[in-house]
Order: sequence, then C-alpha cells, then structure tokens
Amino acid sequence: MHCKIISSDNFERNQWAGGTTTQLFIYPLQAEYKRRNFSFRISTATVELETSQFTKLPGITRKLMVLEGQMKLVHENQYTKELTKFEVDSFNGDWNTTSQGKCTDFNLMTIGKAQGELAALRIEKNKQIEYTVKKSSDWLLIYNYMGEVEIYVNDARYTLRAGDLFIGKEMATSKFQFTGIENSELVIAELWIDSAKKKVSVE
Repeated sequence: MHCKIISSDNFERNQWAGGTTTQLFIYPLQAEYKRRNFSFRISTATVELETSQFTKLPGITRKLMVLEGQMKLVHENQYTKELTKFEVDSFNGDWNTTSQGKCTDFNLMTIGKAQGELAALRIEKNKQIEYTVKKSSDWLLIYNYMGEVEIYVNDARYTLRAGDLFIGKEMATSKFQFTGIENSELVIAELWIDSAKKKVSVE
C-alpha cells in the first residue's frame, strides 16, 4: 500500500464556461485532460449559471456528485435526474447533457477499462467511523470537502484538512478509521483499472 496527501494549494484551477473547475488528480500522472489520454480524473467544479451545456466527451464515463446546492441533469433523449447534496448520477460523456441550477460538484471521469464508485461520508467532531475498501481497489481517493479528519490505516496516521486529497494505491482490503477533528464531509472514490496491473509510484 502506498499513501500520500496532496494539499489544496497544489491543485490546478481553471475557468470554464459555467464557472471554475479544480483538477484534484489525474492518472497516469503525465496525462493531460485536454488530450483525453487519462485512465481516470477527479475534479471539483462550481456551476455559476442557471443553465449550462456540458462539454461532450466521447468514450468517457462520468460520475457527478453534488457537494452543495442542487442540480437537474437533462440528458437529451435519455433521462432527466435531479440531484441534491451527495447524490450521484452516472452517464456517458458523449450524451448531450444540460445542467440546470447553481451548485458545487465532484466529478469522476474514467476511460477504457477503468471503473470507479463514489460515496460520501459525514463525520461528526470527536466521532469515529470505520471504512473498508471494497473490491480490492487499485486506488482510493479521499477528498475532504469540509472540516478536518484524522485517518488511521495500517498503523499509520494522516491528517486531512479541508480541501486536501488523500491518495492510496494498491489498497487491497485495507480498513480505515476516520476520527473527526471537526465536523467533516468527505468524498470517497474507489477505482480499479485492470487485472493486469503495473507497479506505479504515487510520488
């Protein structure tokens, strides 16, 4: 198991037509979002317009979770779904998708054999919660949207502050214990790439 924390001041932030977006992590590390040569990418975004048109991303599977506010996703000729805090929608990037409503959201994009799941976790101050990694995940990414938590796993302790990202690779079935230093809200992304895995450093 390999673990590290990336602090919030190291993330790449950019403007998009409907607000701002922050890239939290992309894999492989040398991949570029504009070139669409990644296996997976996670990011957050603010939607500041009442109606926004999503960029079409052929070949990409998207999972979107609302962190603050609410959003209606209209997938043309597919379905419409309303999302409130911590609700998730999964859809194809090549669909014609329009969003309605202002919000902050968390995005997971995967390509090819990469797959992922998103979950949200609330932890009250001084409370402890245990979490077991599922499906022998290749990667576990924990984004601290709000608050501060202490993470205990495999006899090591990590402090995750608001806006920080915890990255774990080759997690197998590790058990985590979260302790709320403050009331906190976390987003957990578990990812698996392929059965034929390569050894890759997270440094």
